Amino acid sequence: MMLHLRHAADQGHTKAYLRTVDSDVVVLATHFFHVLKLSELWIGFGSGKTYKDIPIHHISEILGLQRCQALPFFHAFTGCDVVSSMMGIGKKTACYAWVNFPEATTTFTAITQDPASLTLDSLLMRRLERLTVLMYSKNCAAQSVNEARKLMFTRGLKSLDSIPPTQNALFQHVKRALHTAGFVWKQSLSRIPEIPNPSDWGWKWNARTNQWVPYWTDLPDVSKACSMLLRCGCVLLLPLRVTATVIELDSIVVHCASAKEAALTMTVKCDVHATSPFLS
Repeated sequence: MMLHLRHAADQGHTKAYLRTVDSDVVVLATHFFHVLKLSELWIGFGSGKTYKDIPIHHISEILGLQRCQALPFFHAFTGCDVVSSMMGIGKKTACYAWVNFPEATTTFTAITQDPASLTLDSLLMRRLERLTVLMYSKNCAAQSVNEARKLMFTRGLKSLDSIPPTQNALFQHVKRALHTAGFVWKQSLSRIPEIPNPSDWGWKWNARTNQWVPYWTDLPDVSKACSMLLRCGCVLLLPLRVTATVIELDSIVVHCASAKEAALTMTVKCDVHATSPFLS
């Protein structure tokens, strides 16, 4: 649709109207409006009772050039047709985080213009981590997602499924968003776009289903790394022999036989005594 819109603009048309039910089109139309040099651009969005006419020219004026340039990556990063969204984080929540972290605007633009600048330890990645932390908690002072995960979980502020992703998982997510915004959408006005191999940008080929699927993380599965964090239907109740130097407990509930061995070496520390084993 963007390519047809550019053709119309090149032919001297100054006003245009698009019809769509896809929010990606609204985002790209807002992004490219300044490039197309149209005087008016309207989008008929939705269907039935939810149909509305959206004045893209007015939205572009309100957002300004910088935020219009940053919009595609923001849209991909927070979830679109191709890239997944973060669990429990909607567009409105993400927008509030963007407003409270203005450095994100230049970060979105810079990373889209130069995708190769993205590395795990780059300034751009650190800023995206901080934005992600704010999306999950506006009051969290942590600069990295790993630090925020630790603070939110250990202090009982969030459950495991309500904390930010790990740094490694976020990095793969950013690469998928960048593949979409920095290569596919960026070349929407080109007749012959050059799209890099998705395997370099957070995707892997699934030969069984014959399609590209997200490459979530390089980290090992949590079931192998920390079985004590998992819950299941089988419950084993282990009696404990507690020494005088540890807090008194009668028993501990352990899930799965695989966690039994870990329970045998578990320790607890009180305010006045040193750490001692539960079982001897």
